[in-house]
Amino acid sequence: MAIFRNGSNDGSTGRNGNKVTYLLYGKLVKRTIGLRTDKPTVPVLISRQVTALTTAFLKPVKEFLTIGFELEGRLNFKSYYNIASSYNRLNAISGSYPDQQIDFTKVLFSQGKMPVIPTALVNITDKGLNF
Repeated sequence: MAIFRNGSNDGSTGRNGNKVTYLLYGKLVKRTIGLRTDKPTVPVLISRQVTALTTAFLKPVKEFLTIGFELEGRLNFKSYYNIASSYNRLNAISGSYPDQQIDFTKVLFSQGKMPVIPTALVNITDKGLNF
């Protein structure tokens, strides 16, 4: 991955072959799109399963995560989703491959200087989660 400091590459964005150029947090970024041809190892399969679990869990509450992690993301020059996904994949996934699951007692939907609510409740309804 390359980051262009002063608008090198004449500031163009888009895809050219297996290279893609785009603007990320005010910087022009260029990277290669990779293609794996080898058989995945067990650590790779573990990582893929953790990613799939985290994504499937966080995707329905993405709008809520925007509010809960936006400031933390700006402070760290990362996206809110990257911060939320990183925390939850490192702390809220338990078990060993292939029987990994989400530990709901360790899930975090917000990060920052807000006090923790000790009596927070979530109920499962037909339409999703009810806070």
